[in-house]
Formats: sequence, C-alpha cells, structure tokens
Amino acid sequence: MFILKFIFKPIPLAAIIILAVIAVGPTAALSKQVQGKGTVEITAASSKEEPAKKKASQPANQGLAALTGKCKEHFEEYKDWDSYYKAFALGISGDRMACAFSEGGREAVETCNDKLKGIGIFNTHCALYAKADSGTIIILGKIDTEHTQSKKTAPKADTEVTQEVKTRALKKAKLSAWNTYIKKTFGAAKQRTYIEELKNKMVDQLDEFLVSYVPLDAWVNKDAGTYTLLINAEIDDGQVNAFFLAHSRAATQDSGEGSAFAIIFQARRATSM
Repeated sequence: MFILKFIFKPIPLAAIIILAVIAVGPTAALSKQVQGKGTVEITAASSKEEPAKKKASQPANQGLAALTGKCKEHFEEYKDWDSYYKAFALGISGDRMACAFSEGGREAVETCNDKLKGIGIFNTHCALYAKADSGTIIILGKIDTEHTQSKKTAPKADTEVTQEVKTRALKKAKLSAWNTYIKKTFGAAKQRTYIEELKNKMVDQLDEFLVSYVPLDAWVNKDAGTYTLLINAEIDDGQVNAFFLAHSRAATQDSGEGSAFAIIFQARRATSM
C-alpha cells in the first residue's frame, strides 16, 4: 500500500509597509451669509441748488456730562458693544436729545435724525458724537444745540441715482457685509491679527472671498439726499481661513503640524495542515 504524504512548507511573505503622510490644512466649511448696507450721497437732478432756509450755528462742545436719560444709558451700551467699527450720534434740542449707534457714522446719524423726528423735533439735526478707532473710543463731542437746519444745501425732491452712485453703494455694502462677517465669526485674537496684519490685504481682494451677493432692497432718502443699497452676501469661510494660514505670522511659524506615520500590514501564513 502506498501512502502519499503532502507536506506544506510555510512560505514567508514579505511584510507590506504603507507610508501615509497627512498634511493639516484649512478645514473646508460652509460659506456664511451676512447682510451689508451701503449708503451714499446723491446729487439733485437739476444743477440749480436750493439754499437751506437757515444756517446752522457753530456746534458747541459737549462732553460726557452732557448726556442724560436714555442717551446716557445708550452710550454705556455703545461702549460695551464688541465691535471695532462703531459710531455714536447725538442730537440736542433744548432739554431733549436723541441718539443712536451703528457700525457706520452715516447710519448712526440717519437713525438718530429719525428719532428726533419721532419725538417731534424737525428744526435741528444729529451729528457724530463718538467713534471707535481699532477698538478705542474717541469722543468728538461737538453737537449743534440750536434749533437750526443743517449747513448743507437742501436736496431737491427730484433726485438722480447714477450708475456711479450705485457702484459706490455696492462697494460700501460689500464692505459692510465683510465687517459684519469679521465681527460675528472672528474671535478677539483673530480680530487683532486681522487689524494689525491682514486688514488692508484682505479688503483689497475682497471679491475673492465673496462667493456671491444678492441685492435685497434699495431706496432713496430725498430729505437726506442719499441712496441706500441692502445686499445679502455669501462669504467663503474656507477661503478666508486658508488666507489666514498662508499670510498671518502666527500661522506661518513652524508649529510641528503635518507629520508622517507608517501602517504595517503583516499577512498571515499557513503553518500546518
């Protein structure tokens, strides 16, 4: 009787080594949507100007002690408002006053003037009282306290909105949306880096960060002689973060990010049967 034996010898298999390199980069994020408003002055359609009925008196110096009642409270809110771009407007008529604050000086003055009209004061106007310069509040404190009209020429009812006016308003609306994005999405440290290092560079190429914009509304204020455009802008968060990583001093320093690691796969082998 013949006996057949089959002997299986272990066959050594070479270990398979796979090297993978992972680079840490900006995280792709959804684009963020913010609104922006741009207001610019418009000229009368006719070259003939209407003089104002009465010239305004020289504004009087008004320190913080001049603020009373609600405006004193509003100024405390204004100081606590976490924004690098903010303005406070004030209007005084006798013992009554109105005030408002916003990201832009013109917006603050317009809102303040509306409040003056709301309390029945039509013969005086608001002026910029305080503004923030890179987070530091500067008190201007020159307010017209007389019952007079503005020194500006009274705008005619028939106004003309030219293409140049619309272009300027759009540019300001985009910048307003960008400033809102900075305020809402950047932390304190990132805002400081933006102000100190990157502001001018990023503003100069603002359109690279704006994915798109949609005009929401536009209107003319005949009394103030202004044209306002409101837009909804979509800003590419990932592109902004990538710019920060590529250009800010802190991000471009050697931080040890990005390292290689090895994955070893050892194939099993048959030892007996």
